[in-house]
Formats: sequence, C-alpha cells, structure tokens
Amino acid sequence: MGIERIEEFVTRAPDGGVGLAHALKRGLLGFLAPVLGISLLFAAPVETSATTNKVDLRLVLAVDSSGSIDDGEFILQRWGYANAFRNPRVIGAIRSGVHQAIAVTYIEWSGPGIQVTIADWTLIKDAATANRFADSLEAVPRAMISGNGTAVGEAIVMAAAHFDDTNFNSPRLVIDISGDGPTTRGRPASWARDKVVAQGITINGLPVIDMRYPDLELFFLDHVIGGPGAFAIPAYGFKDIAQAVLSKLIREIAGETPSSDVAMASDVATEIGPNAPAAGQSRRRHCAPGRRPGGAEYGGGCGATEVPSKTAR
Repeated sequence: MGIERIEEFVTRAPDGGVGLAHALKRGLLGFLAPVLGISLLFAAPVETSATTNKVDLRLVLAVDSSGSIDDGEFILQRWGYANAFRNPRVIGAIRSGVHQAIAVTYIEWSGPGIQVTIADWTLIKDAATANRFADSLEAVPRAMISGNGTAVGEAIVMAAAHFDDTNFNSPRLVIDISGDGPTTRGRPASWARDKVVAQGITINGLPVIDMRYPDLELFFLDHVIGGPGAFAIPAYGFKDIAQAVLSKLIREIAGETPSSDVAMASDVATEIGPNAPAAGQSRRRHCAPGRRPGGAEYGGGCGATEVPSKTAR
C-alpha cells in the first residue's frame, strides 16, 4: 500500500484524520514501517503483572487480522483501539470500578494456530498507563498472520487460554472478539463459545459489516457471544470501527447491562444480557425482516446451530 492509499484512509478517520495524521507524524504507527520502508519506533514499556494485582476486569482484545483486511483497513482498526484507550470516557469507566484498574492484553488472529500477542497483559489505571498502552499498539508492526482462512472458534479458545498467563485477579473475565467474517476454518465458534463460557468467561463481539457478509451480526449473536451480560456492537465498515470500539470498551469496562436504547445497535436486537439463552441455543428465533437466511458459513441456515467438527473435543 503506497502513501496515496494511506492518506486516503487518514482522511476517512472518524475525526477527519486529525488524530490519525498526528499519530503518523509522531511515528507511533510503527506497523506502517514495512510498508514505508522506515525504521520501527518502539513504544515505552508498559506496566505488566510482575506481582499479583487486584483489578476490576481482565480483558482480552482478540482482533481479526486475516487476509480479508487490507492495510488501510488494518490501520483504521489498530488506530481505533489505540485511540479508544486515550478517550477520557474510557479512563472514567476504568476509574469507576472498585479497584479503579483493569488488565488488558491485545492479540491478533487469523487461521487455525495463527495468533500473535501485540501487547501483553498490561495494568491500566489512569490516563498515563492508558496512553502508554495505546502507544504500544501503534508501535508494533502488522505481523504476517494473514491467510489460511478465518478461525473464529480457534481465536476464542486461544483468547481464553491467556487468562492462565497472568497474575492479575479480577471478578470479571471478558473476551472482546472482533472480525469481518464468519468461521471458514477450524473448530466451530459455537463449540468454542460454549466451552469458554462454561469457564465463567464472557464473550462480547464486534462484527465489522460489509457487502460480503451483510448478516454477520447474526453469526456473532448465534455462535460467538455468550456469558453474563454478553452483547455485540456492529461496525458498518472499518470507517465506523473507532466509534464501535469506543462504545464497546466503555460498556464492558463499566460492566453495564446492555439495553435496547443504546444507539450503537443494528436492526438485529443485541440485548441478550440477563436473558441470554443457555449454551447451545440459538440467539434468534427467526431471520430479521428483510434479511436473507445465512448460508453454510452461518451454521447451516437461519436459526441453525453449528455442528462441531471432528476436531472439536
């Protein structure tokens, strides 16, 4: 991707490109280094879990980095997450908890067995630590993990395993998984969801909707999200991902129960919170009006559940 393509995506950023352009000038978006042929600028060290720490939330951000996401979309996605952690509303949500702190790790995933940790477990307790975490996201280049399909189920299982790799303690464990497509490889997402939710982990979703999969939020509702207070917030293209990430982070950090009057909803109901169905049950009773039934990639049709593959065990 050349300079012209990058400038196009800068101008498409939610703030008109002001913040993203500023980040580019500061050299923080190190993941552009392989594209532009410049040296990588590493972020300042972040505060990690050297000892046992009590926090209000342990949050795994599991972000799709498969081949369907081009470099421009990737820039908007990574910057959207980084920029959200600089937002005062996110800092306020963190400070509203009992311990006034959360622990976060950011991973990117693609096909089966293709996952990479971009930012390890990090303590975020104020604007300074949140800014350092944001800087670390912008400083790491895009790993070459595209290809070999989209393994949503594998990503869920892998994200859950990260909770065993930290000394942080919290009453809530949440996986925040985003993606622009349904499962095409690996174990079914619904099987992985049921396995992980049984461990006391909540899975929230951020489907990125485009013309390829206009009903992707149905896949997320039926096969991905689960656990106490689980919800999904869609982004309608990568141009909207920054706002969707911000809304989602505020809600899951604050531990709010989703309600039908939240503005970031799609025309498919995302309010499942306290009324979430049991594991293995469909989260929709019928296709939304005007929507076509999903194909095999959505689990076999409108309202159908996925059939675990032979590798699911």
